[in-house]
Amino acid sequence: MYTTRGSRVGTRWIIVCAVAIVGAGCQSAPVAPSQFDGTPLTPTPQLAAAESSGVVQPAVFTTEPPVDSSAAEAVDSSPHDLSHFQQLALNAHPARNQLLAKIRALQGSWLQAGIAPNPTLSYMSENIGAVGTAGMQGAAIAQRVPTGGKRGWRQHVIEHQIIRIEQQLAELDERVKTDVRMAFIQALIARRRLELTEQFVDLGREATETSERLLEAGDIPRIGLLQTQVEFENARMLHRRAVNELLSARRRLAAVSAATESATEQLAGELGELPEPLDFEQQLQRLVAQSPEIAVAAAQVEQAQAALESAIAEITPDVQVQVAVQRDNAIRQDVAAVQIGVALPLWNKQQGLIRQRRAEIALAASNLERVEVDLRQRLVNAFEEYNDARVQTDDMAKEIIPKVERTMELVREGYAGGQLGYLDWTNAQRTYYQTKLSELEAIADVWESHVEIEGMLLQNSFNAPSQ
Repeated sequence: MYTTRGSRVGTRWIIVCAVAIVGAGCQSAPVAPSQFDGTPLTPTPQLAAAESSGVVQPAVFTTEPPVDSSAAEAVDSSPHDLSHFQQLALNAHPARNQLLAKIRALQGSWLQAGIAPNPTLSYMSENIGAVGTAGMQGAAIAQRVPTGGKRGWRQHVIEHQIIRIEQQLAELDERVKTDVRMAFIQALIARRRLELTEQFVDLGREATETSERLLEAGDIPRIGLLQTQVEFENARMLHRRAVNELLSARRRLAAVSAATESATEQLAGELGELPEPLDFEQQLQRLVAQSPEIAVAAAQVEQAQAALESAIAEITPDVQVQVAVQRDNAIRQDVAAVQIGVALPLWNKQQGLIRQRRAEIALAASNLERVEVDLRQRLVNAFEEYNDARVQTDDMAKEIIPKVERTMELVREGYAGGQLGYLDWTNAQRTYYQTKLSELEAIADVWESHVEIEGMLLQNSFNAPSQ
């Protein structure tokens, strides 16, 4: 403790020391640079006020108010494409809003971690009644000065938490877009199935009319007419099922994209030709380089490493500084005192915390390896389904479908001309229905497998694994 006497000298000296102490506390931590990559968002008024105060901090944001898409869709009856439904889904997905809220919360934590501790102002009174006086009366100001860059390292840990949540957000976005694309493709498949069953109904109607004419001419027995009528009713049943399947597919698309059912009545798009064949090695390289699942796991490793560095920084003790000034009424002099102290790291050197952080790094690294292996296995399984469906569609398009269509054409002409019997017609009709529907199912399998692989095996945005 240092003591000085003399009112003018002591007062000036103590004021200078107090200002230096507070300044040291504010400037004690080197702040690590922070960059946040994400969707452009709007700063809150609270953040603008905080920034004007001169405190170094990351950007804190709030999302724009959601747009009421149902009102716009009620007026706009034009066909909507895939991107329209994907954007609707991204804007309205509740899990996405949860992750954005987590990011904003962590940005607040980042700001708080970088703020210097407040100084402590206290009143002091000693030797009351000495020599019949009030003794020593005065005040003291104390400041804890963080050392070792603790504030910067704490912010650095939070930055990596934000990066991890941002990667989770990218993963969720990919899941959402894949879910919508899958539902959109299924709606197009259902629409193609409806068109196909309409052809079946036309064929059945034509066959029934032909059978009635042949029955009147005595060329076939009544059982031939009954058989063709049964096939006609089967075609109509397939058509009714196709109508229901299309309605269900549109409802699924509306549910996954948060669109109205009326918006799914007209879809801008056709299946067209099958997509170009995918190559396993190329998709594997793309998955390893771009998969959000791997990015999330890698961000977890970096976060654990930053937490270890922060734990090591905690070993360096903070400096406690106190300056006091008192009036000694017994001698009518001002007295000043300065006290500086540090905790001696003799027993607590953060051993347990450092050991925990190192174990967390090993755990995160093992999880990264697990994710990479799991992705490869899932890609192998997805490619097996994709290749099987691709082989089936290629064989049907090149060999089976042309023969079935030609057979159907010849049987229809032969039955109408009386050269073939009703059994030939009904057998050909059943084969035609089954083959065309099987082809459509194979096409659907190709498209769904293609969408799954292109979406980096990310689906089920509402049932995604908890992060």
